[in-house]
Amino acid sequence: YHLREDAFMYILCVGLSFCCEGGHFSIFPVAAVKTFGIANGGQIFTLMFFSVPLTSNFGFLMVHYWQAYLGIQTIFYIGSFMTFSNLLLLYLFDETPLKPI
Repeated sequence: YHLREDAFMYILCVGLSFCCEGGHFSIFPVAAVKTFGIANGGQIFTLMFFSVPLTSNFGFLMVHYWQAYLGIQTIFYIGSFMTFSNLLLLYLFDETPLKPI
């Protein structure tokens, strides 16, 4: 929240966040196919990308309806926590193929 006062740091943080999002479009399809196989990887990848409009709508609703109760700084912290959680989960992601059942 305090980074918004420094234009360079604000742009840097937003840019890094979008780089992580762009990485999903290039890394996740290959990782899903490696992990779940060619038959299931595409389906799982497609289902995972249904979360993009869901989270966008949730963010809009949160800002539109809850901003008066939470405050803009709390909403910023929630978004920052989600971005950090995303980075952590991507770092811990294991592409080892699953053994068939």
